[in-house]
Amino acid sequence: MRNAHETSHARAALLLCALALLAPARAAAQQAGADRRLARAVAALRDVDPDKLTEEQQEAKSQELDRAFQTISKAGPAGAAALKAELRRLDSAGRRDDRFRLAAAGLLWDISRFKEVEAVAAIWSTTPLAAQYTYVFYTAFAAAATRDERVVPMLRAVLRDKKGSVFFGRHAMRVEWPLTHEFVWGAFGAKAAPALARIIETSSHETELASAAMLLAAAQHVESLPRIRELAAKGTGDARRAAVRVLGLFGHPADYEFLVAGLGAADATLAFDHAYALYEYEDLRAVPALVARLGAADEQLQLEVVSALTHLLTPEALAALRRHSQTSRNPRARARSAGFVKSFLEEGKLTWAAYAALAPAEQEAATRRWREQRTVERLGGGRGRVMSRDEFLQLAAEWQRKNRLERPGGGRVEAGEIISAATPGDIPLLLDVRGALYHRLSDECLYEVRRVDAALRHLGRSRYRRHTFVTEKVEAK
Repeated sequence: MRNAHETSHARAALLLCALALLAPARAAAQQAGADRRLARAVAALRDVDPDKLTEEQQEAKSQELDRAFQTISKAGPAGAAALKAELRRLDSAGRRDDRFRLAAAGLLWDISRFKEVEAVAAIWSTTPLAAQYTYVFYTAFAAAATRDERVVPMLRAVLRDKKGSVFFGRHAMRVEWPLTHEFVWGAFGAKAAPALARIIETSSHETELASAAMLLAAAQHVESLPRIRELAAKGTGDARRAAVRVLGLFGHPADYEFLVAGLGAADATLAFDHAYALYEYEDLRAVPALVARLGAADEQLQLEVVSALTHLLTPEALAALRRHSQTSRNPRARARSAGFVKSFLEEGKLTWAAYAALAPAEQEAATRRWREQRTVERLGGGRGRVMSRDEFLQLAAEWQRKNRLERPGGGRVEAGEIISAATPGDIPLLLDVRGALYHRLSDECLYEVRRVDAALRHLGRSRYRRHTFVTEKVEAK
């Protein structure tokens, strides 16, 4: 007869054996439960149409979608496989579900990142991104922020869209094209320009070309100028319009005649683009041609010409603006001219009679002082100070680390300070600094971006023109 000790051991062995037999069944049951939860999560993303839901239903659906995203993301590779299987079923059935496709693309990046770049790019290239642009924007921004060249196919897919928009909760800011592309490609930093240069050389897509041209100009990628000139002369639609405008941003001495000639175009939209470019080009020789178009019938063209003349201020421009303020049949343009003339006179503590009584040289000096003051303001005014080279390089690292353009302990950094220490060779470094600022995703960060832009424009232009801001004549170095 077995003793109690032997009996206890036998029972324990039997229990272990039973548990061993039950383990696979329990694991299978758990897996089946996980599969069902994953299937329900994928199903929750299908056929979502907020317009058909009441406000209460939208809130409930939003919570359901949040749970579904979490379930799929936590499932890892199994979640990615479930999404891809559902995408294949949609394609096989010839069914569209754009919101689901964009949600799936975002989740594929979240789960697998670089392994799914091509899959995400393929979805974005075949789906209207505006169907749910929020999914696209934040995924693209996260990809760009890695600054890994493997994500370029995703970023290129975004480049073709101009209908999508996103809302930043911070400061309640609506972001639309082309600013959407500026945030995404800007976050890519200095690596963006070479990738965009390859795209603009080979693309035939109007929006893609337009977006690439604008982004390359912001990066002062002078190597792309020949292709941009070609688009400005022979392109169509958005591509041509953007190319004309960015020629003004580059401000190369070789482009003056082309830009002035285009101001006389019969197409008011094209003439508008040339007026815009001449404002940015900053060559006072354009004033007579701009004055000649002050009487344009098209309101937008007339308003842009007024703006250009206020920026390229000369005695001839000021006199033309005063006449325009009294004779134009366009109320908005007339008011803009009148407002500017009033501001100019008040700043100089003059009346029109007193200004008109000045000798020509004194009138020229008065308008020159006005232009110079505007340049000082662009560079930071009296708040600016000179930086040493070492200080600039140390701060540039800090700006990228903190995503802010400020000095230790606080205090804004002006464009003029950057210019005092930077060289054209620092353009890639400043593009990386600029890219870091976008991470704050707000209108606030754009104020700092624009100060970097002012420094970039000066540094870029300094490679090929003698004067980088408003000048009597743009001349080569």
